[in-house]
Amino acid sequence: MGIISDIVNKVKILLKDLRRHLGILIIICLIWILLLIGFFFLKVYVGPLQPDTNFVLFLTGLGIPMSIINLLTGMVQLFIAAIYVLMWLYLWHRLIRMYFWRTVMKYNPPTNEKSDEKE
Repeated sequence: MGIISDIVNKVKILLKDLRRHLGILIIICLIWILLLIGFFFLKVYVGPLQPDTNFVLFLTGLGIPMSIINLLTGMVQLFIAAIYVLMWLYLWHRLIRMYFWRTVMKYNPPTNEKSDEKE
């Protein structure tokens, strides 16, 4: 019976630790899911992004070479990806900051003791 009780105690300790760290595990899973969704969005919608044919004909009619148009298209794709990455990092920062301060307040509640120092 000693082996079974040791296993049960270890499982209880594991579940207690898992419950204690559940908040950070949820944040990590959420951030990874959003990262994968973002990669999918960038691959499917932003990657094959091309300018309108009439716009390309207008620009080539003005004498702008196709290489400049491709460069501008690439810059727009890069800008969209950079905006997504910045939003993702900001969300990650806010979630971790919120988790940190909730943890600090949980384990170290603010004290309302006022020191009465008389000189």
